[in-house]
Amino acid sequence: MKYTQGIQELSLPEIYRFGIELEAFNVNTSLGSKSLYHSKESNEFLKQHRWKKANFLEESLVGEGGAELVSPILYDKIEDWQNLQEVCEHMQKYPGKHGKEVVADEKCGCHIHFDSRTLSGKTKEESQAIMGNFLSLWAESEELIYRMCNDVNSPIRSGTLNVKGNPIHRLSLAIQGVKGMAMPTGKKIHEASKLENLLNLLFENEQEQDIYRKRWESVRNAEVFRDNEKRGFAPNRFQREEFEQIAKRTPATRVKQAFAKLKGMLQEKKK
Repeated sequence: MKYTQGIQELSLPEIYRFGIELEAFNVNTSLGSKSLYHSKESNEFLKQHRWKKANFLEESLVGEGGAELVSPILYDKIEDWQNLQEVCEHMQKYPGKHGKEVVADEKCGCHIHFDSRTLSGKTKEESQAIMGNFLSLWAESEELIYRMCNDVNSPIRSGTLNVKGNPIHRLSLAIQGVKGMAMPTGKKIHEASKLENLLNLLFENEQEQDIYRKRWESVRNAEVFRDNEKRGFAPNRFQREEFEQIAKRTPATRVKQAFAKLKGMLQEKKK
């Protein structure tokens, strides 16, 4: 999606804390005074705004002529949106050797991470149930959500559905246990029908639904998705019957483990 100037609050509840990974291509990250990563001016700016720089082990784009900046914890407040706007404008000041301007092209993404507290309930059991529902919805809808979250006719990155990239980046992802997309329950449901069900779940306003419907329509036949259809299920996906069995085990195993880790992290942070 293209950056446009202007900021406004989204009326999100205060519990919705989030962070952003901002990527761009043709960015100078080499040593020198004209580097986003190494110039004194840039480092002071990023420190003041509380943003961090991702290295090439964390993000393959950095080793290919791009850059990734990672935000601090943000809230839906004017000052935080102002912070984000200033960082976008700052990044544009450091073009690399692939052209005159910093760009956000098909190599780039914008990752938004929400605080897990948004999926917490009043009790441990309620939190586990909420997390389980979220994981089931996400596993079924990841590919669909990705199509809707790009602007109309916006390019789709080739590594969207399956892990790609240079060997070092693939090794880094393997260590983290990242294999590719989430596992849908099956492709027996026509995607257009799934789209309408998801839009009805997320939005009450028909105009808002139409925005995301048009985005989906514009990229539904993009080459990256067509190739995926030819392959059928990726090796790391589950068929419907397998997923149902895994879903039955999830509340007692993976969700509890995930919840325990989150709880431990919060307790460690308080110390």
